[in-house]
Amino acid sequence: MMSPSIEALFKKYLHCLIFLWFGGVTLLGCFCSQAEEPLPDGDTGALSIESKTALYSADCYIKGEENEDDKKRSSIGIGESFTLTLTGKPMGDIEKLTWEFVSGKELVKENEENDFKGKTEITLTARKDLTPDQLKNESSIELKVTTSEGLIVTMQNPIAVFFPTGMTAAHRGTGTPEVGCNNRGATQPSAQLVVTLQPTNVSFKNIKIIERDLGSDPNNPRKTLDPGHTGQGVDKVIEINKANRFEDHLKGTVAHQDIQQKIHILPQNWKWKCSWRVHKGRGGPIATSGNDDVGQIGKVVEQSFKFYYMLNPQTQRISAVCGEVSKFGCTAQAYSDGTGNHYNYLGPKETN
Repeated sequence: MMSPSIEALFKKYLHCLIFLWFGGVTLLGCFCSQAEEPLPDGDTGALSIESKTALYSADCYIKGEENEDDKKRSSIGIGESFTLTLTGKPMGDIEKLTWEFVSGKELVKENEENDFKGKTEITLTARKDLTPDQLKNESSIELKVTTSEGLIVTMQNPIAVFFPTGMTAAHRGTGTPEVGCNNRGATQPSAQLVVTLQPTNVSFKNIKIIERDLGSDPNNPRKTLDPGHTGQGVDKVIEINKANRFEDHLKGTVAHQDIQQKIHILPQNWKWKCSWRVHKGRGGPIATSGNDDVGQIGKVVEQSFKFYYMLNPQTQRISAVCGEVSKFGCTAQAYSDGTGNHYNYLGPKETN
């Protein structure tokens, strides 16, 4: 049995041990808490430049998906806007941050000089009037930012800029004729098309396009059904939607009375040669607005027409007047036996 003095001394010693043990745990906990505390404003590491486009690519809108990772892409279409954000530490004095172009300054719209100073975030827009030739020589945008402490951070992934390379098309729905194209006294092949600018991994929402007439083949309108392309939808400015798409319309007509009176003799066929271009103006005849054409999209497009008779195999007499019109790999067929037009559609369909 301990004496009272020894017992008191032991209790005092035990209390000191307990105090030191809890104090050490508390100190260690504080140390761990400070070590694991994230950097402010979501910054989690060294300085870097992040890019984000204003719109999703056309692929996302076509699929009906909003994928935020898509906006981090390093490819954009002419006319697209994107934001660059400096993240991480140490940024130094924010007011002394300075952004500079490494390459591609001529590919973006002009900015005021003070737009590049004292900001952790800047927004740039690729020019709408960039030509295919300009983008062949230099097609990437790269910037760097310098901090007040002299640290230089350069974009890890430069932004590549693309001009439309071509177009693909599909019939509206399973095949849709133009409104008012069921005249019993005429054969009128027609179609409504959904046309998509390529590539679709970028956005061309902010540009406009125009179709130009390059003439007919054969070029002999006095002796054919060909009315000529001028005045038939060309020279009009066309808006592009978020899916890189727009509408186009096909139509051809032959009046049965003209066939009966032998004003026109079948079969006949011809082609319209069409140049689709990026356009920066308000449209109008090429003679007055041609200087606003930026560049041709892909190759020359042909719109072909064909009209012919369908013969009764027994009597060898005309049983129907038939017509076809084709463009972008889509064909609208129609035949009329006096009871209206009967349609058939070949090629890609929107519902496929």
